[in-house]
Amino acid sequence: MFSLPSPAYEGNNNKDIGIVEYEGKLVMAFIDRENNFKEVWIMKDYNGRQWNKKHSINIWVLTRKEPYISHLAFYNADIILMGKYFPDVTFFNLKTRSIDQLRLGKGLLYRCFPF
Repeated sequence: MFSLPSPAYEGNNNKDIGIVEYEGKLVMAFIDRENNFKEVWIMKDYNGRQWNKKHSINIWVLTRKEPYISHLAFYNADIILMGKYFPDVTFFNLKTRSIDQLRLGKGLLYRCFPF
């Protein structure tokens, strides 16, 4: 059991929170849909359960195109794989804020990735 960083649960309730792996570490990532930003927090110390903020980025360029998108996994250190309830996945580059989309075949379920 551990607590999430306070920005994940303080303020508005319109946040999409996910726990994923990043470079072998536990990560909490959330999208604040009301303010159009994404934060990524890495658990620094598992014993003391301390979180460090890795990224805080405005994602308006992404949410205006895909308002209900969610964090699925990290593709690499700079790129997040994101998806929604349709057969598309989106690669979002944290540094350049560029977006690349990929349409999956029919019949593939949401979050069916072997990451």
